[in-house]
Amino acid sequence: MGEAIAASGRPIVYSICEWGANRPWEWGTSVGGQLWRTTGDITDDWDSVKTIVRKNLILAEHAGPGHWNDPDMLQVGNGGMTDHEYRTHFALWAMMAAPIIAGTDLSQASDATMDLLLNTELIGVNQDRLGKQAAVVEESGGRYVLAKPLADGSVAVTLYNENDYAATVSTTAAEAGLPKASSYALRDLMGHQDLRSGGTLKAAVPARGVAVYTVRPARAGDTSTPARSFGVETPLLYDGAPASLVTPGKAAAVTTELADLATTPLTDAKADLRVPSGWRAEAAGPVKARTVTERRPLTTAWRVTPPDGLAPGAYEITATVRYRLSGRTVTDTAVTKVTVADAVPGGDSYLSDTGWVKSTNGWGPMEHDMTNGDLGAGDGTPLRIGGTEYAKGLGTHAWSEVVYYTAGRCSKVSAQVGVDDSQDNVAPQRGTVTFEVWKDREKISDTGKLSWQDPAEAVEVDVSGAQFVSLVATTADDGNGNDHGDWADLKVSCA
Repeated sequence: MGEAIAASGRPIVYSICEWGANRPWEWGTSVGGQLWRTTGDITDDWDSVKTIVRKNLILAEHAGPGHWNDPDMLQVGNGGMTDHEYRTHFALWAMMAAPIIAGTDLSQASDATMDLLLNTELIGVNQDRLGKQAAVVEESGGRYVLAKPLADGSVAVTLYNENDYAATVSTTAAEAGLPKASSYALRDLMGHQDLRSGGTLKAAVPARGVAVYTVRPARAGDTSTPARSFGVETPLLYDGAPASLVTPGKAAAVTTELADLATTPLTDAKADLRVPSGWRAEAAGPVKARTVTERRPLTTAWRVTPPDGLAPGAYEITATVRYRLSGRTVTDTAVTKVTVADAVPGGDSYLSDTGWVKSTNGWGPMEHDMTNGDLGAGDGTPLRIGGTEYAKGLGTHAWSEVVYYTAGRCSKVSAQVGVDDSQDNVAPQRGTVTFEVWKDREKISDTGKLSWQDPAEAVEVDVSGAQFVSLVATTADDGNGNDHGDWADLKVSCA
């Protein structure tokens, strides 16, 4: 195909798609390709975007002028995500030097969709002639720092938070690859604002959000607005935990912090915290500061107590701060979510009868007690592996993850796992899946590749002491075609 295109004498872009199954980033240019899909198909939901970003970010060294990693088309404006999530989606595609191909009906696009698709500053980062894909400078607990050198000598820096709760993400100009300088000029590409920093790049990034800047050493006489950061941090059982948990009737520690990142101090600052009706929020530290600098932020500890009997679910906490900056009063707001989890009950039980903390699924929703079907909920068939039907379990499609809160009380998880028999009649690409069990951030079990021809494999793992147990089904590194993975007869034993 590549030879035929070259022989045509016409300028034709050659896009290769085999869903990353055979690592085309390693050989695509040798057959004349200009771009190649690196993952399975994108769908219009946050879990799909997050999973694709994880896979594509690590391929930065394979992108450059004329040869591009392609994480699939944009879903911006199709309705499956919030405008906030679409902004993150678009910004990350821009940073990854990905082909940005609109995948929505422009005649029906909202003003928010068009404003995003026509953000010339983000497009400029994507189309920069240096052709670099952003590299991961740092990643910890779902907080990423990405840096993309640009042809004019500046660096595009993105602070990305993939978590479902707000998190502060920070780096320095030096870590992002900038030369040493007394101060730095920042251009906020989402807020279209010029800012100034002494060298710290820091933002309180909302859940599933980004802050995107171009950064360069400041020039003489630069008097742009001082950069500052205000955020709210909620309790985590460990760094990067799947959720920020609170327990009804018990006080939880919440922290707000306002910091100035330039040399002009903020003055007369006062912080406040708003919680849902029926909750209590009490300051356990100073809520005011006459002067706020980077080294002397206004940090306030709060005791937040949800009411007894609160139902499992996610609840919103809003922090605000007012301060004076250059003669004017400014109000900043930070919002996050905390979770009341449905803990796994004592004794022996089926995990599919307990509510999960969160789930990610490669195609359609994860299903209780049936196999994953199509994009609709409840459209599966009975779980069946190797001719054996199971009444209980989870039906998934790789790449998938489901997380349960075990609260350190559970000792054992067991299941019969395999590719569902519904794939017997699917050709030419039948499913292959690897099943993993994670104890907090440690993988403790891995089946290796199982195909549609394999019988169910028994999995039994010790999860003693785990706060969270995660069940992951991967694509076995050969693309995600028809990877319907069943966690059948899924049981747990807890104190």
